[in-house]
Amino acid sequence: MLKSLRTLLLSLPLLIFYASNVHALDLLTSKASYIEVVIYKPKKGVTSNELNKLAIDMNQFLKKQKGFVFREYAVNDKGEHIDIVYWNSKESADNAQLASQSSKACAPAFEAIDMNSMIVYHFDSKSRFANQGDHGPRSIID
Repeated sequence: MLKSLRTLLLSLPLLIFYASNVHALDLLTSKASYIEVVIYKPKKGVTSNELNKLAIDMNQFLKKQKGFVFREYAVNDKGEHIDIVYWNSKESADNAQLASQSSKACAPAFEAIDMNSMIVYHFDSKSRFANQGDHGPRSIID
């Protein structure tokens, strides 16, 4: 019995990790109905790595915004940066955009961005599809 209990206790973190990851995408994306996509480049004299750090620093601002669900940030080999931010509503995204304009946490990143290169898109989410590992691909919402 003691051996079985020990085995159970040792495997519990793995089971929790597996169970949480299977449903993590569902939990995150089920709240997201509005998507903001921003593509931009650094200003001349600002390296992509410098902008990368500043953009990641903005997570502190984002996580405090009402309606924020999650953010994906990436950089390509041309030095173009992309933010894909998921919100629970258009109103939440709009309010965060207004708040970001006076945010001390966002100012350094905004100063490092070539605003003429910036392209902003907004979308209403209609459908999601994900590969859930052993569970196979499936639609998350239709």
